[in-house]
Amino acid sequence: MLRESALPTILEQTGQKRTAKGVSYTQIEGDQLAYGGRKAKCHSASLQIEAWDKNAKLQAPLYCAIAPPMPRDWRQAGEFGDPSWIRNHLEKEATEQRRTHAEESLSRRRLENAGSSGLAQRAMEMHV
Repeated sequence: MLRESALPTILEQTGQKRTAKGVSYTQIEGDQLAYGGRKAKCHSASLQIEAWDKNAKLQAPLYCAIAPPMPRDWRQAGEFGDPSWIRNHLEKEATEQRRTHAEESLSRRRLENAGSSGLAQRAMEMHV
C-alpha cells in the first residue's frame, strides 16, 4: 500500500528528487530490498493511483446516493477550495521556462477530468 506522503514522483520545491527516506513507504532508508528502487516505486505508485481512480469510479454511485456531488465550480476550485496555488505554480514555471514533470501533468489532467467527468455531471443532474 502506498503511503501517499512518500509518493516518489513528487519533487522537492527546488525540482530535485526527494531523499530515499522521503520516498520510503516505511519512513526509513534502505527499504529497497523490500520495495524496490525509485523506478520500481514510481511504477507501483502509478498502479496504486490508477487503482484508487478505478475504485472511486466504481463507488461513485454509492457516494452520489449518500450525498449529491458539490457544484461544478466548487469541484474545480483546487486544493482546499483555493486554486491560486496552482495558478502561481504554473505562472512561475512559465516564467522560469521549466518543464512540468510528465507525471505531474498527467496527474493534474486526471484530477481535472475526475472533477468534471461525465459521471460526476450525470450524478449532479440526477440530484438537481
